[in-house]
Amino acid sequence: MTEREEERTSDPRDQNAPGQTDTQRPDARIQEEVSWLLKNTDFVDPTSVDVDVRDGVVTLRGTATHPQAPQVAEDRVALIAGVKEVRNELRVRQPHTGR
Repeated sequence: MTEREEERTSDPRDQNAPGQTDTQRPDARIQEEVSWLLKNTDFVDPTSVDVDVRDGVVTLRGTATHPQAPQVAEDRVALIAGVKEVRNELRVRQPHTGR
């Protein structure tokens, strides 16, 4: 985990920071962090991914060109404070060969 990710997931100002399970963090705040994270994640093109957050459940839909992208995205999103579950519907798109 990068220093920035650690800082974001342990911010005491955020509801449902680690150790606080009785409050729910706003879905809009979680979605902002997921979008920021995807923009800063190797192997993931954020313009090809739709993010939906409902009651702390994050659904990722779209395509990726790298075989590791779906798992990398899921693993990193799961670290965000307030995320209860990640539903990963990302699919790997085969690159065009130009033939």
